Amino acid sequence: MTKHQGAAPHVRPLAADQVPAALRILGEKTGFLLWVAAPNLERVLFTSPAYERIWGQSRDSIYANPMSFADAIHPDDRERILRDFNEPMNGEVFRVVRPDDTMSWVRGWRFPLHDERGTVRQLVGIIEDITEQITALDDLAHRNRTLVALHEITGATLGRQPFASLVHEIAAHVAAAVGFPIVVTERYDDADGTVVLEAAAGLDARAGAPPEPTNDSLAPVVAHRGEPLVLPERGRHAAPATLYGSRVGTVVAAPQMDGGRPVGALTIAHPDVVPVQPTLVAFVATLANHLAAVLERRRTEDALRASEQLFQDVASHVHHAITLIDVRTGVPTYVSPGWERIFARDPALLANGVRAVLEWIHPDDRRRLGELLELTDPPPTLPPGTDGPFEFRILRPDGSVRWLRALGKHIRNARGEATHVLGFAEDVTVEKQRLSELEDAVARATARVRELERHQAELDRMAMAGRMAARIAHEINNPLASIKNAFFLLRDALVTTPERREWTDRIDREIDRIARIVRQMYELYRPEAGRGRAEVPRTLAAAVDVFASAARERGVRITTDLPVARHVVSVADSLLRELVSGVLQNAIEASPPNGTVHVAARIEPDAVEVTITDAGPGIPEDLRDRIFEPFFSTKEPGVVVRGFGLTMVKSIVDALGGRVTVDDAPGGGAAVRVRIPATEAPD
Repeated sequence: MTKHQGAAPHVRPLAADQVPAALRILGEKTGFLLWVAAPNLERVLFTSPAYERIWGQSRDSIYANPMSFADAIHPDDRERILRDFNEPMNGEVFRVVRPDDTMSWVRGWRFPLHDERGTVRQLVGIIEDITEQITALDDLAHRNRTLVALHEITGATLGRQPFASLVHEIAAHVAAAVGFPIVVTERYDDADGTVVLEAAAGLDARAGAPPEPTNDSLAPVVAHRGEPLVLPERGRHAAPATLYGSRVGTVVAAPQMDGGRPVGALTIAHPDVVPVQPTLVAFVATLANHLAAVLERRRTEDALRASEQLFQDVASHVHHAITLIDVRTGVPTYVSPGWERIFARDPALLANGVRAVLEWIHPDDRRRLGELLELTDPPPTLPPGTDGPFEFRILRPDGSVRWLRALGKHIRNARGEATHVLGFAEDVTVEKQRLSELEDAVARATARVRELERHQAELDRMAMAGRMAARIAHEINNPLASIKNAFFLLRDALVTTPERREWTDRIDREIDRIARIVRQMYELYRPEAGRGRAEVPRTLAAAVDVFASAARERGVRITTDLPVARHVVSVADSLLRELVSGVLQNAIEASPPNGTVHVAARIEPDAVEVTITDAGPGIPEDLRDRIFEPFFSTKEPGVVVRGFGLTMVKSIVDALGGRVTVDDAPGGGAAVRVRIPATEAPD
């Protein structure tokens, strides 16, 4: 529809006496914009002073050009509002843009008046400025979206607060205004058809107790009709016998609409059958929507206060740092008490923006976090995919370092525009410390498992070598026994001179030595770990005495540091002697002439520890695990070690559940430490 040009000069508004008094008084005394026009808006007969306030234009302009108001309607709403202008309009919401570019939200009703032939004679309209209500709803939506975001990061629940207001007093005022003693306002949920009685006046109910809903409510009926209902309706419906328990004869019910959606009903009733004028029906319809707007605004205010209180309560009772940051300025509009507890700083330091936080972030994290959150250049934003969680460190004023885990969430208005960033940070320092301790424990356990695996592999190699040695020993033992017996029979016949006796004695010793090696080969395969008794000082001294002559022949001196007191422990004497002999023999052979081999023993409540050090070249660290392998040697090139020496020692120690280690001796050489479990044994 285009703007009219050159309106006829004889067109004039109605005179004051031509406008119904009630309509004129309502238009002049209330904030509503009331208007009367000819069909198709060919001319405007009356408009109330509110037109100049809402449209920002003089009334003379619309009288001169009836369609001049169309230019002020928002382009997105214009076609919808001007379409089928002779048809009724019931609470349509649209926007008006004034000449100064400010915008108002309005809700309008349009009622066509027909003559006897059903032709539209006049149009009557009501327009209400609902800008404050829309603003409050938008603010509530923002607060609710804030609470929803808080629910997504921390798990807080969001619930609508109960409506508490003076609606019962409002209902009483309505009853007095319309002259009907019974007034009921109800909320209606079109989704599931539930009806909630919000307020009532004039009903038969117990004092202080609201009436209970019954099945005579008219809210569902008028909600689905979308228009007022008058009962009794001639030839169709009679008035219900009761309304919430009170007897009624006449009822006028009108739907409460919000943006074209039924949200409730306003019902007035009279106990008698009384005439109902069309003007009363129209008034109730208008009042129903106005009352819906008033109550919704009150709900909005209550819900807004409740939302703010809930937000404050949730934020103040958690130990996390919660900030709500205006994206336009980068300045927080809210900082929770937990923020000061975590950062150990006054929140007033954020007055110039959250970029101040960068100075408190650990230098190793500062650049990464600043670039990630785009905090380096105002305004601060959260690029897509960077809402967290992300971890970083902060430096407190006392120099301590704390680990934080942070989340971020954009808060958007109804148009999808980001207005705030909701930040959420928690102190995870203890968690980080425990995680580090756990990682260390896992590393230690992994190293222990690898050590056990290596030890098991070594045992497997030892077992294989032992089985081979046992087979060799078995093959040698029988002919060796024959040789020893034959030599015993020939010995006396061969000894004719002292020189020959020395030779026969040497042969006898070598045969015994071979026999001892064979026995060691058997023990390597199946060491005897049986328990017995051993007197530690005496057993160790006897083992040292056995090797005294061999040490003297090599020019090696043996020193001892043995317990003086008599200690009897639960270890077989033979095993303890074998252990010391195997290590001692190796130490003597490794030491140079004039070297010293030292034997020391220590008895603990649950173990015996023997340490034998030599004066040799020592054992490289990378070979210390291999010296227990059969036939392995670190002695001079060309010297072949016969027997099993330390291999036998390792086999016995493992059988006893002990441990043997090799280290560097303090004065040079090697130190072999044997530790086997043992307890004091009774005499």
